[in-house]
Amino acid sequence: MAINRCVAIVKAKQPFLDWAKGLPDPPTEITLATFHVDSHAYLLPEFEMVDDQVAILAEFYDEIFEQELTGWCTDDKTFPTKRTLPMFEEWFDVEFHSTVLDMIDDEEIEHDPY
Repeated sequence: MAINRCVAIVKAKQPFLDWAKGLPDPPTEITLATFHVDSHAYLLPEFEMVDDQVAILAEFYDEIFEQELTGWCTDDKTFPTKRTLPMFEEWFDVEFHSTVLDMIDDEEIEHDPY
């Protein structure tokens, strides 16, 4: 069953890796490949035209940016303070998919707060 969402898969780029390596207790042996093993997927509003992706990203980039940062460090004092859409696009690649299919239609979706 298709649901009324799109999926945005977010993959870190070099500036995010540089930020992670600059943390007070940086993860050891971290590479871009480490980030790409299990990238985050975000359910966002569905879109009809490819141009709509720009508007969707403009609306949600800061929340996504913060979620990605929090995934590696919960101390928001380490976060870049002036996060902009161009900065987000420097730090991450985003891959949009317009069709989301729920293959388990007899089970309610659970929402876990992060």
